[in-house]
Amino acid sequence: MISFHHVSKTFYHDSTIEALDDVSFSMNKGDFYFILGPSGAGKTTLMRILYRDLKPTRGQVIIDGKNIGKMKEKEIPNLRRRVGVVFQDFKLLNDRSVFENVAISLLVQGEDKYEINRRVMRALDQVELTDKRDMNPRQLSGGEAQRVSMARALVKEPEILVADEPTGNLDPDLADNIMDQFDAINRRGTTLLVATHDYRTVQRYDFPCIVLKDGRLIEGPTRDPDHLRPFVGVYGEED
Repeated sequence: MISFHHVSKTFYHDSTIEALDDVSFSMNKGDFYFILGPSGAGKTTLMRILYRDLKPTRGQVIIDGKNIGKMKEKEIPNLRRRVGVVFQDFKLLNDRSVFENVAISLLVQGEDKYEINRRVMRALDQVELTDKRDMNPRQLSGGEAQRVSMARALVKEPEILVADEPTGNLDPDLADNIMDQFDAINRRGTTLLVATHDYRTVQRYDFPCIVLKDGRLIEGPTRDPDHLRPFVGVYGEED
């Protein structure tokens, strides 16, 4: 379903930065992969390429047989309906209710009120927040705000869900709750790619991991804890 073929991404600022360097891996429909790596490893860059917020400098990213790097601008909105994104910092609108935050992408698509209500309430039910629909994001706990961010991604009914350090700002109990939600979403057939620096989470869920360092894929996909153990303690903030 998803294939990275020798993907590199170079940024040109005061100096040349190779954010990704010759990265290749594949995922089948319904897979769940973790991406591990220290700060600056390239995790966020990889995800931004996947939902076409960035184009690779070299190589190809294929989703269902289509090279997304060569998509025309008019094709990108359709890709982003298929790929949901969950951010670490939630990116919720504090002047909107929980319901309105989740509904916003459907409003942009021009869906009718009945369809918006049906899909928003279904997404909120998936993350167990139907009773928070009328609340303001400022009234929510960190875990609840992250679940609203998940519902906002799920309301598009995506085939692929990517999450960039979704538990990075949460305590262990809340992080476990969020990961349980992702596990349930994956069991319903959604393909997931989750960036994390939390080795405890990786051990608990036993999904394949790919490890990035300095923009290169240095391990994986693997479930072998002996292969992952050397990377424990090297993880930092999101790149």
